[in-house]
Amino acid sequence: MKIRGAIVDLDGTIIDSMGMWKNLGVRFLEGMSIRPEEGLSAKLSPMGIGEACEYLRERYALPMNDEEIYAKILSLIEDGYKRTLQLKPHAAEFLERLRSMGVKAVAATATDRALAEAALKRLGVIDLFSGLITEREAGASKKEPEIFLRALEILGTPIEETAVFEDALHALRTAKKAGFITVAVEDEASHGELKEIIKIADVFIETLADWRF
Repeated sequence: MKIRGAIVDLDGTIIDSMGMWKNLGVRFLEGMSIRPEEGLSAKLSPMGIGEACEYLRERYALPMNDEEIYAKILSLIEDGYKRTLQLKPHAAEFLERLRSMGVKAVAATATDRALAEAALKRLGVIDLFSGLITEREAGASKKEPEIFLRALEILGTPIEETAVFEDALHALRTAKKAGFITVAVEDEASHGELKEIIKIADVFIETLADWRF
């Protein structure tokens, strides 16, 4: 499939980080000696971090504002982005192939810009992107199309020739509805939704090495 632009998710698609995110809300509450509700992680999973902060504040009547909750959550994952998280298999080669084929790539992520950039710089791939946009900058989670449309503006490519590479069902659903080519990248954290992911995506690949230009 020939494309001219690529919008690439980071967590679970390029960076092997979903294990760290999986129970983040639970860890945050337990750190405050608050017992989390059953199924909290599944409930927070499709939310953007801003939406998750609002939910936690309201549901648990936290004596903090959303920015304070956001800062506390970031402190729990900061070390991973700055020091330990690694790329998923074949991610660097995939980005290099995009560049060699003249396909521009923009990162679209729920992660804080400073942490995302720190990880991409440390892992040596930041220069393979033409830009980066976060959910907070777009003003909405990936349940809404704004982040993908903002990334498309950076790319300047036709939407019908622009592929969104994602591991999450809700993000793939949004991108598909907006008119993008959707490429689902397998990640262990999304296995519970795998059948629906395969059904909704235009292309499903097990690893980034499987993408054919």
